[in-house]
Amino acid sequence: MLERSRTAPLAWALLCLGLFVVILVLVETNWGPLASLDQEGKPAEGWAASRPALHPTLRAIELGFNTIAMTIFTAVLAIVLFIKNHRRAAYLVVGVMLATSLATTLVKNAVGRARPVWQDPILDAPERPAELGWRPL
Repeated sequence: MLERSRTAPLAWALLCLGLFVVILVLVETNWGPLASLDQEGKPAEGWAASRPALHPTLRAIELGFNTIAMTIFTAVLAIVLFIKNHRRAAYLVVGVMLATSLATTLVKNAVGRARPVWQDPILDAPERPAELGWRPL
């Protein structure tokens, strides 16, 4: 097995983490140039929000890559890798997904950005719960 130095990948990872933290702080403090760049996406958000026909597609994409779906994808991949005797790769896949899930949750909670319209359950909720299939017990 080829023994490689771990110093360079670790240095790059720490550099990327540092850049991420700097950008996060700049976004949270509404730093002028970054805040104006952030506003560039508003027309696209407004365009998507004003087209209700697009909401089911956006919702399908969201559901296809949400936590439950990614957990299923990860479990299937890890099981296949484990069955094929690639145990280290299986453990790595699970570890990376756990770390990603934790980091995503922490950053989302720390930042607390507004959700797109198609994600707002209050706005998307039907007038009557029965339309969702909800029935009284």
